[in-house]
Amino acid sequence: MEMLNLSFARIMLNLDKYNKEQALKTWIRSITVNCIIDEFRKQKRYKENIAIGTDIVEEYRMENSEHLRIGSNLLEVIQDKLTELHPMTRSVFNLYAIDGYKHREIAELLKISEGTSAWHYSVARKALKEFLQPELEHLTKNGKASA
Repeated sequence: MEMLNLSFARIMLNLDKYNKEQALKTWIRSITVNCIIDEFRKQKRYKENIAIGTDIVEEYRMENSEHLRIGSNLLEVIQDKLTELHPMTRSVFNLYAIDGYKHREIAELLKISEGTSAWHYSVARKALKEFLQPELEHLTKNGKASA
């Protein structure tokens, strides 16, 4: 039904191109057949691209599974370390680094000054950096991650 509607639309849009020396029935049939062939080719290309895309994603997963596992473990470690921070420091860090707020906006939300917001963020970064530095060095020494 979809192809029939598309064919009728093409016929109506191209009526000005109809050659009166040709039979109307033949002209309509050729437009309809060509329309169906075009749509079939589009669908075929789409399905091929989807298949190729799926293969690429699977290949990436297989090649990078170790890096993904390390990244996942590292994320868990970071989340654990964040829970050890002072609640206000953790809130500022989450709002700035994860949610993308500016220090001015954070100051308004948490009813603190911009300077205090920046200070809390700096404290959180230092704590995470100190905590993660040995972990990152360990990973790069073992050749599991690149610097």
